[in-house]
Amino acid sequence: MIKCKKAAPEDIEKLFQYFNKLSGETKSYFAPHPFDFETITSICHRSYQDYQSFVCIKNEIIIAYAVVKNGLTEGELNRFAKYSIRINEESDYILAPSVADAFQSQGVGSLLLSFVESELRNQGAKKIILWGGVQLRNERAVKYYLKNGFRTLGEFWHDDLDNLDMVKYLNDTPLI
Repeated sequence: MIKCKKAAPEDIEKLFQYFNKLSGETKSYFAPHPFDFETITSICHRSYQDYQSFVCIKNEIIIAYAVVKNGLTEGELNRFAKYSIRINEESDYILAPSVADAFQSQGVGSLLLSFVESELRNQGAKKIILWGGVQLRNERAVKYYLKNGFRTLGEFWHDDLDNLDMVKYLNDTPLI
């Protein structure tokens, strides 16, 4: 059975192991923060830059992780200025999820996303925006986001890669 929950101090070692076991390819798609022990400790103690983190656990092993932050980063704010979308720093969140390589394409990401969405709705969230977008070359992730209700806003170039900005409206009504 898979259990999703907010990350807590007792998850520090498991989360550190999770990041160390991700393949180079998966890590190349996911970089919202450093993966060192100190950062992971701060995140699990909920004292790292106002981040909230969530994990899915199976047989005492973390198999999926997501980090969210209220509001947008400066980079997102600059990019989103070109879209006809109203940003609300209080009710918009950025999201960066990941799933262990062995559990990808098995529904774990959808389970994690559903849990995170529920938690964010309880906090008054209206929109979830992909943190740093999604790399266009990551076709599996693009399909996953579209399947789970995200909409493409546009493309941008970053670190010599094409990326997509995507958003999910939690009330299904775009607030443009």
